[in-house]
Amino acid sequence: MANAALDAQVAAIHARTKRSYGRARIVQDLRKQGVVVGHERVRSSMKRQALRPVYKRPYRVTADSAHTKPVAPDVLKRRFDGWQVNRNDTRALARLDIIDWIEGFYNRERMHSSIDYQTPVDAESSLRVA
Repeated sequence: MANAALDAQVAAIHARTKRSYGRARIVQDLRKQGVVVGHERVRSSMKRQALRPVYKRPYRVTADSAHTKPVAPDVLKRRFDGWQVNRNDTRALARLDIIDWIEGFYNRERMHSSIDYQTPVDAESSLRVA
């Protein structure tokens, strides 16, 4: 397979998975499609195209709120109330977005390394058949 064809397939997988797949998952996805390719070749393709997966970093506490030092005075006397937002609508939309992401992408499309690079839906259906 030529580099241009591989680059196109790697870029398509990277875009389809919302930049969440790294080299290992892209290799597994290509192998499921019948493309015989190694990790190093996919790594080179990703490097050529400047594709990098998006990793979520863990939350780290950066401030100590339990100190005994005095708090600086509010010299500006500003109010940070802003406009009142209907929180029920905002929460409902956030919940729908989360459900859509979990049911639409995470369970049906994203391959999980802990279940042999299968989607949860595929893994569950293979367990039901067995």
